[in-house]
Amino acid sequence: MYLLYLIIIALIILETYPLLKYIKFNSESVNISENVSEDYEEMTSEVSFEKNMEPGKLYTEEDYNLFIINNNKTILVKKNAHYEIKEPFVLKYININEKMIKYYYKCT
Repeated sequence: MYLLYLIIIALIILETYPLLKYIKFNSESVNISENVSEDYEEMTSEVSFEKNMEPGKLYTEEDYNLFIINNNKTILVKKNAHYEIKEPFVLKYININEKMIKYYYKCT
């Protein structure tokens, strides 16, 4: 009986495998790169916030509790990484250590 199940499963996999190349998965709406020479607008905050932002580029020189929320995904912004966000997103900062943050943003 188990052998019959294994044969059926193997046939299903063999028949559907060639179809996978025709399925298009959603492309990432956030690109991350190491070095980008762009002119960013410097922004600062001492309080927690949640802002609706337009598509653009984001960069920070320090690790903060700064998050990009986009398409039900949450990304922690890491220092010295340049983020290119292609769709409107929410930028959220959680201030737990009462520290002023500085981040750079450029709307595209």
